Amino acid sequence: MPRFSPGMKSWAAPLLAVISFWALRAQVVADAEVGLARAWELRLHEGLLRDLAVVILALGFGALGSALAGRRARGGWRAGLVPLLLFWGMALLNVVYFRFFKSPLEWWVARDHAGDFFVVSDVGGGLALTALVALSVALMAGALVLGFRSGWGGFGPLSRARAWGAAVAVALVFLLVRQSPVWFRTRGGASALSHQVTLSWAGTLLSRPHSAGAAVEDSEVKFLEPGETRARLREFRLRGVGAGRAEPAPAPKGELLRARRHRMGLPLEGPIHVVILFLESQRAYEVLHPKWGPLVAPRLNAAFGRHGLLFTQSYSSAGLAGLTVKGQFATLCSFYSNRGGAAVYIRYPKLQVTCLGELFAEAGAQTIWMNPYHKGFHNKADFESRHGMRRFLDLEHFRLGGQEDEHGWGLLDGTFLKLAAEELSKAAASGPVFAHLTTTGAHPPFAERDDGPLGPELGGLLEGASDSYRGYLSRVRAADTASGAFIDSVFASPEGGRTLLVVLGDHGTTAKPPGDWGPVAARELFHRIPIAFLTRDLKAPQRVTRVAHQIDVAPTLAAIAGLERPAGWLGRDLLAGTGSPFLFGGAEGASFRDEAGGCWPGSEGPICMDGTNLDPLFGEPPVNDGKEARKRLPQARATVEALRSAIAHGQVE
Repeated sequence: MPRFSPGMKSWAAPLLAVISFWALRAQVVADAEVGLARAWELRLHEGLLRDLAVVILALGFGALGSALAGRRARGGWRAGLVPLLLFWGMALLNVVYFRFFKSPLEWWVARDHAGDFFVVSDVGGGLALTALVALSVALMAGALVLGFRSGWGGFGPLSRARAWGAAVAVALVFLLVRQSPVWFRTRGGASALSHQVTLSWAGTLLSRPHSAGAAVEDSEVKFLEPGETRARLREFRLRGVGAGRAEPAPAPKGELLRARRHRMGLPLEGPIHVVILFLESQRAYEVLHPKWGPLVAPRLNAAFGRHGLLFTQSYSSAGLAGLTVKGQFATLCSFYSNRGGAAVYIRYPKLQVTCLGELFAEAGAQTIWMNPYHKGFHNKADFESRHGMRRFLDLEHFRLGGQEDEHGWGLLDGTFLKLAAEELSKAAASGPVFAHLTTTGAHPPFAERDDGPLGPELGGLLEGASDSYRGYLSRVRAADTASGAFIDSVFASPEGGRTLLVVLGDHGTTAKPPGDWGPVAARELFHRIPIAFLTRDLKAPQRVTRVAHQIDVAPTLAAIAGLERPAGWLGRDLLAGTGSPFLFGGAEGASFRDEAGGCWPGSEGPICMDGTNLDPLFGEPPVNDGKEARKRLPQARATVEALRSAIAHGQVE
């Protein structure tokens, strides 16, 4: 049997493999939109070393295979190609995930959302179509072909003893490269550019061997003692992010409740119907833009103008995976979603938290959940049934009436909302109703369809737009037509005068309009959503510019309905004063926005601004260094830690 030369030619396969991994890392750098100097500060070099480490690890598997194969060493070394392909596939998934969510692919996402792969594979395929990914694919294909022919690593038929020695040597080199970023690190924590998905997942599993059955979703969650968690959250209820605010008011009774009902144009006595409409991926930018909003969403803007109390600076903190159920959890349970971790619906369905459905069910209302897709997706039916919802109408229900899946995510918005209005009218005839509905027409992948035409009036907005953004805008147009018809139908029904309707976005999306978006504007673009409270006979429709959040919806609805708010709720009654701040936290740290200013992540660190008249999305930012806002960042970080600990460790009051 001929020996293989250990020269340069025989090491071509590992070399191609390393460059293939580095091409994927270059794609992450490009998507992070930072320069090379800043990328190096974010420890890009550590990521490059970690890519080298996983290739060496694959070589180690080959050496181990050679040791076990004995004289058939060539076949033994080929055993390293299998883990190599697996590690590369994981790195490719990380690239696709980062392109969509701008965050590394963590272990808990793969664990809790593995089933989503088959649902969103068409989205991922589109995100993977880049020149750097194509280069990586070609390089990895070459590495696999050469590795199969040469034995992956260039070693000939070593003796068993030498093969074992080679395996040990490779393992030592792997540990050296794997640990070198730790040994030489001088500052900072994890970075998307230093993240290596294989090593990160292995570290999580090895550092938490009990994690499969634990309540904690990943090793990043800091455990706080229950007393510390409750103290931080009580401080937040009283002071927000250090700016100070009034203590939450008790539910209005008597004349105060009647005054509240009168303001909203609702009957002064008796139960009312409450309907929450979550619009999939609906951002504030397209609906509320001073120029484009009336053209993109004419029916919603008309409804807001006639029937609505519209909060124009409202936020969703939903991020990473499970965006819809994170937005719904915040809205229905008045508690910030698990911004840096797994969705409560999926990972913690038994969390002891009180949600709106429970309050209305206890008050005697029918509680109805409607969705044009499957009720089991992202564990929705399980969580909702534990938290007050009793009747579930999903795609299977609507199929009984002859409907079929229209776009891969169930019924399109027009079909679904027409059927939903009919169901609500029938239910309201027999007693008070609490219902929440979610559309799916604007779920990725975004595609232009006939129900959402892009007319010539949008030419300025579409100039230079990507296909993804054109598709998204088409879906917003379709949602506008469908939701406008739904609002008209609800208010025209016999019980329309007793119905309070909330229309809001469930979360944002990464599809960007044309133009240059700085770090603050880009963050605002993703997280700003419309929140509007509508009644048929609203006395004085109004656009409110105060900061508000999804967690404020439940306390506001409870107050109008005359229901006592649970002690654990964090949100505020928006009719009684200031709303809640925007909070988010992840690998980039914690940031916030409230009435007095805010801090957002930037490439050089937090960007902070002071000012009571800010509108970072539509207005000009103030020219100041945000000294006061920067002082409040520690309070924001402490609150984010408490929120995550409360969810992960069951510490919600």
